[in-house]
Amino acid sequence: MHLDKPRRYRSCRTQREFRAFGILWRHMHRFFRWRDRLQAARDEKDVRALIAEYLLTIDPAVVKLMPAPCQEALAEGDVQNCAVALLHAEMSYSGPGDIRDLLHEAAHTYAAASVRLSRLRMEPIVPGA
Repeated sequence: MHLDKPRRYRSCRTQREFRAFGILWRHMHRFFRWRDRLQAARDEKDVRALIAEYLLTIDPAVVKLMPAPCQEALAEGDVQNCAVALLHAEMSYSGPGDIRDLLHEAAHTYAAASVRLSRLRMEPIVPGA
């Protein structure tokens, strides 16, 4: 599968610089890019590989600033559990705006991956396709 290569975050300073005007657009732009890649995934293996790749784009120091249930779910690696934990955290989070925006992006990215996995499991298997 060949689609846009993601950029890794360079540091937490880069995250803080995103506080300027446009932070939400940058996160949503990234979400749309990842959503498109997830929707193009041909099987569960592709979805899991994309989510692993997505997680590499998030600065580990920023992940440590997320609520504990999110950190635990991300470490566990189950896509559906991560989606639920991130969506729940996003709805109840009252901390810094940049982390809230990242929670929003991550929650929706994992939710898109979860939906894609569900759809792949429901699609009939076509021999030779």
